[in-house]
Amino acid sequence: MNPTLEQYRYPGTRPFTENDKLVFFGRDDDIERLHRLVIVEKLIVLFGKSGLGKSSLLNAGVVPKLKKGDDFYTMPIRVGLVDGENKTPSAVFLNKIKNQIEYNNFLWEKIVPQFKNQWANDDLHISFWLACKSLQIQHPNRTLVFIFDQFEELFGREAEDIIRFSFLLSTILHGQTPQTILNKIIDNHKVEKGFLTKKEIAAISEPLQIKMVISIRSDRMSLLNRMKTHIPQILQKTYELLPLNIKQAEDALQKPARAEGEFISPPFQYGPKASEKIIDFLSSNREKSIEAFQLQLICQFCEKLIVERKGKPDFDNTIHAADLADLGDLDTIFIRHYEEIIEKISDDDVQRLEVRRLIEEKMIVEGSRVPLPDIIITSTYKIPKELLQSLVNSRLLRCEPNTTGGYSYEISHDTLVEPITALGNLRKEQEEKELEMVRRMREILKEKERNERENQEKIERLKEKSEQARRRWILRFLVAVIALVLAGLGFAIWQIAETTKLKNHADIQKQNAITFLKQELASKGIIADDLFGYFLSEAERKYGKGLYTDANNDYNRARLLAEDAQQESEIQTRLSEIDTIQKFLLQAGKFNTQKNFTAAIQEYEEILAINPTDTITPFRIEFAQMLIDGYMVEVPGGTFTMGDNSSGQWDETEHEVSLDTFYMGKYEVSQNLFLKVMGWNRSYFDDNPENPGESVSWYDAVECCNRLSELMGLKPWYNIKKNERSSDYNSEPYLVEINKNASGFRLPTEAEWEYAAGWDINGRMRWAGTNNENELKNYANYDTTHTIPVGSLRPNPLGLYDMSGNVWEWCWDWYDGEYYEQCRVEGIIENPCGPVNGSFRVLRGGSWSDIAHFCRSAPRFGNVPGNGWSRHGFRLLFAFQFTSEPDKPGKILSE
Repeated sequence: MNPTLEQYRYPGTRPFTENDKLVFFGRDDDIERLHRLVIVEKLIVLFGKSGLGKSSLLNAGVVPKLKKGDDFYTMPIRVGLVDGENKTPSAVFLNKIKNQIEYNNFLWEKIVPQFKNQWANDDLHISFWLACKSLQIQHPNRTLVFIFDQFEELFGREAEDIIRFSFLLSTILHGQTPQTILNKIIDNHKVEKGFLTKKEIAAISEPLQIKMVISIRSDRMSLLNRMKTHIPQILQKTYELLPLNIKQAEDALQKPARAEGEFISPPFQYGPKASEKIIDFLSSNREKSIEAFQLQLICQFCEKLIVERKGKPDFDNTIHAADLADLGDLDTIFIRHYEEIIEKISDDDVQRLEVRRLIEEKMIVEGSRVPLPDIIITSTYKIPKELLQSLVNSRLLRCEPNTTGGYSYEISHDTLVEPITALGNLRKEQEEKELEMVRRMREILKEKERNERENQEKIERLKEKSEQARRRWILRFLVAVIALVLAGLGFAIWQIAETTKLKNHADIQKQNAITFLKQELASKGIIADDLFGYFLSEAERKYGKGLYTDANNDYNRARLLAEDAQQESEIQTRLSEIDTIQKFLLQAGKFNTQKNFTAAIQEYEEILAINPTDTITPFRIEFAQMLIDGYMVEVPGGTFTMGDNSSGQWDETEHEVSLDTFYMGKYEVSQNLFLKVMGWNRSYFDDNPENPGESVSWYDAVECCNRLSELMGLKPWYNIKKNERSSDYNSEPYLVEINKNASGFRLPTEAEWEYAAGWDINGRMRWAGTNNENELKNYANYDTTHTIPVGSLRPNPLGLYDMSGNVWEWCWDWYDGEYYEQCRVEGIIENPCGPVNGSFRVLRGGSWSDIAHFCRSAPRFGNVPGNGWSRHGFRLLFAFQFTSEPDKPGKILSE
């Protein structure tokens, strides 16, 4: 390593590079384990939370270790993000290799010379093979290792580009020589014997020796399921990067400071108390692990203190606790980091202020990072693209391609949210003080103008009196006029009295209204002395969250209490915005019902343009895109035999059922999706947000369906009456009914679930995806101790994942063990939705803790609808047409 004089020992917010390998400490075990995996496996997925140092581990740890011998040729590649270019991932990959190729070998001279200038053609997989084979010929006896960093960027590309890239990667992973190349060799040999030497033929025929390492954020890991069609093994070998433990963090803190080399700082050290203070701060007094991003930022700050001292007569190369004490709380380092970035981005104070408002008010909502599309940032907030790029270069923001063809920007790390919020609050307080001063100055000016008018009026009155003294001869006339005036004054006094009565009455009515509102708030445990301020702040909060109906109500209440005309005007403006937004919501709901999700997204983006603080609408856009990407699978209607007489289970009597077409979720509802919809997650296995949402009751599931329908602008399927019971003997604490003419998301019926689970074009399957118990582990997570991320295994023929195992899935139906026998007697049942009442709701599919027998497509299980165990989850069903409530057990009649 030959670091420049400007190189820091600690990179701060940027990842470690290969040049930083001699100061990359704390990850020895991870380097060794991942290195062994690369040696053994063809494809590894490295995953972990943002900010843990995945890029650093690869760049400064694994790649240098692979390069120590002559066994590997490594090539880091980012296919998702290409500055200033609009290239497909495949083109990015080829161009990267193209720059490494030497064309003076037999492959290009004898076989395919035309390919030298033809890299994007109809046979792109041949170009991939040629590129990789060229590298292999240049580096004989070495395995090519392609390292795809920040792979989540790929999924912002067009779906077609992703699928094509997956296919092309699969061809080179397979490694075989394309038949087109072999045919060309055979044809040339027929014409010219000895066309290739034996050594050259062997080099062409030898399979490619290729390995791949994919690095991806853990919250994006489920996106890799899109590549399973062509690379089914993509998630078979994974490595999770965890936060630093205390020992690792101490190494990463202490060792770079002492390293020899040409750095911007001389070697230095941390005093014991300083080291202890930093570690205690980052680990919450050694109760949690440490994120590398936070540690590096603090270490670089300490290194800058040493640089400031360098060259002074009393130079001290030790960081003491007192040095850190001067900073106050260590989190002020993050605040200073943010301030330094903002200070450097522009010389224009106005532009810096606009950037701060964008980041502090629009990119953080209720303590969470909110991504914004570039089109909104540049058009609505007038931030130029060059300035955005400088914020990305400084690692304050990160950007990823989005599904609209542009990029979305968000704050780079959760660590920065709290200090940015704190500075934002200080800025707002200062701005409010300045506004208050402006208001006071305006009041003083108004008072001055009023006094001047009154003085002028006094002068005019004096002039009038002087005029009257000079014209005494019109006295009688004036007396008469005065008499008339007095008569009119009496009438005016009467009018004033009447007006006063009306005003008093209005004041009483207003006071009664205020009393009522206070009583209403008090009944909810809320005490508000300033009702106007309370309702206005509540309205603003709900407006930012996208709860427009509730915000509308609170704005109207605030308007009734407003005294200031300017406040009333501002409230009226907001109400007008809400009216416009609700029109867009209504239109989006119509497009959703028509399954025109692309048009619905456009309506949602119009809403964001009006109210960028809306935290619900980005979710609407995300889920609409999920629907476009095939999150819901069409299940074609048909007639099938439900149940299983061969199982030995008394409640699985076979009977005929006919179902209409419906749409079912590919995956069980994940914790990530459930949290976004409901705002909470109490899953037992909460170590991965893509694990299924479990420990949910049947009521939680139906409320989630309703909430998601409402978010998408659709009429909810369920009418939930929490103050009523459906019968005296069942276990349902409140009544849940089906809404007529509903649309959107609901739970599947038991019949729909079994039909979808066991579906196969050649007949029913015993388990979801297979009839062979020996193959079941490929399709189902069962007989284990833990749930796994949804979609980790193979799907059934319809493309539905985890229908067997992982978690039992709630269905709409009440459970009745004799119900199937009743249906058999009825004949073919159309669209059944179960008994009309009962004590337990049906669960289907088996779970992580069950044996294979209970993970079949037919077994039935029931539980109290209010119970939620770690084995209970659900999946969504999407239906655009409603079928009415059953007129008797077992049937639903078409509306």
